[in-house]
Amino acid sequence: MHIRKIAPDELEAVVDLIARLQPDEEHHIGYFGMEADDIRQYLLEFTHGWENSIVVALHREELVGCLAVEWDTEIGRAWLHGPCIDHVAWHIMADKLYAEAQTLGVLPKGLEEELFGDVVNVKLGAFARRHHFRKMEGHQVVLRFRKEQLESLPASKADLLESQYQAAFIALHEKTFPRAYYKGQQILDQLDQQNRVLIVVEDNTLLGYIYAQIDTGGDGYIDFVGVDETARRRGIGRRLVVAATRWLLSFENVQQVSLTVSSTNRAAIELYLNIGFE
Repeated sequence: MHIRKIAPDELEAVVDLIARLQPDEEHHIGYFGMEADDIRQYLLEFTHGWENSIVVALHREELVGCLAVEWDTEIGRAWLHGPCIDHVAWHIMADKLYAEAQTLGVLPKGLEEELFGDVVNVKLGAFARRHHFRKMEGHQVVLRFRKEQLESLPASKADLLESQYQAAFIALHEKTFPRAYYKGQQILDQLDQQNRVLIVVEDNTLLGYIYAQIDTGGDGYIDFVGVDETARRRGIGRRLVVAATRWLLSFENVQQVSLTVSSTNRAAIELYLNIGFE
């Protein structure tokens, strides 16, 4: 067994490994998509470059394991994508990947580390307990809205984020999601024809926003919904979700919209189910 930082010509081998494991719930990692194209694009967008963010495990010169890490020293957090391993010595290899990631600087020290795996990924759960990760309350629920349901959605209006509201958007996002994996400015830097922030404004005041995007595989995602505390219980969240869902499904290649919500956030789950998410 040999553990080292990824080589320049090994990205496709890592993508193939992850794509092979992802459909199996016992190996599933929440951060990654299911298709090779989505996984590749996701890794290519790593803040510090994929070549500086992945350690790999080789057995008899075959790549059988990897651990990718995204981190942000400004907010003091690191997100461990994996370990993803296709080998009988899963636990030994996982511990070695974790240790080598720290040694090689792929996982900077002193950051709060997070994992995100399927609830039936028991090997990842054991890894988390061994390394003293703190279990978060509840679990993440994935909900989806399919294109054939589109006729059931009412009309809903939300505006595209304009420059005069960008500062207010950043402030609301970071107040609502102080520990988010994307800061407000990072979201702004990604905006294009397939990554949008929609907003609701009254009397020149930003009351709420939603960040929605389309991945390379043609799936729509709602990542963040934020409503100012003074404007809650007025239907603004529903208005934003419906508007974003309609926008995402207006693309011919988008067949469904997905979102992730904590199982403890009953109010949000009730809202999404009421709209038609399943």
